[in-house]
Amino acid sequence: MRGGRGALGGPVVAAAVILPEKFRHRRLNDSKQLAPELCEKIYSDLVSNPKVRRTVGTARFIVNANHGIM
Repeated sequence: MRGGRGALGGPVVAAAVILPEKFRHRRLNDSKQLAPELCEKIYSDLVSNPKVRRTVGTARFIVNANHGIM
């Protein structure tokens, strides 16, 4: 998934990853520069590592003409 501009409809989704101190992965780089197959391999490496913490959250929002997105 790529980050970008705010959502115009549907839920807002945010993700976070906490890597261990001094963590290194020799093939990890900017995901936009990696082939999709390599991204999948790196993803598998990260989710199989118990020291790598991750979470995803979603929130619904409403658009109010006076206050914008809430």
